[in-house]
Amino acid sequence: MEKMAYLAEASKPEPPPASLTIGIDVSKDHLDAARHPGGDTAGVANTRKGQSALLRWIGDVKAVARVVFEPTGPYHRALEERLASCGVPMVKVNCLVPGFDGAFFSLEWKEALWARFTTEAPRRQRQSVE
Repeated sequence: MEKMAYLAEASKPEPPPASLTIGIDVSKDHLDAARHPGGDTAGVANTRKGQSALLRWIGDVKAVARVVFEPTGPYHRALEERLASCGVPMVKVNCLVPGFDGAFFSLEWKEALWARFTTEAPRRQRQSVE
């Protein structure tokens, strides 16, 4: 009998590995998300209702390998708590531009960099999922 139980367990198909990565840009008023692979994007309000819409857009959390976002003052905390309560794996990353927090560069330099980025970057239309 033990042999049969072992064989039955061995014949169960393994669940597919989590393969989606979700990146979220957190701001005071909005959460902008992108899915990889696929490139789908979504934008929601940074509110409880917006988080619910974002979770619906994400879909099956078992397919999500990670959700990546940058901690932004107090604005990411409610999202972080909500994702954790749903069992979504998360990765918080610090600012990817070295010294952008003002430690090395002046405010004028950062504003010039941001102005250049916003004028030269391709425009992306926000697609609301709410």
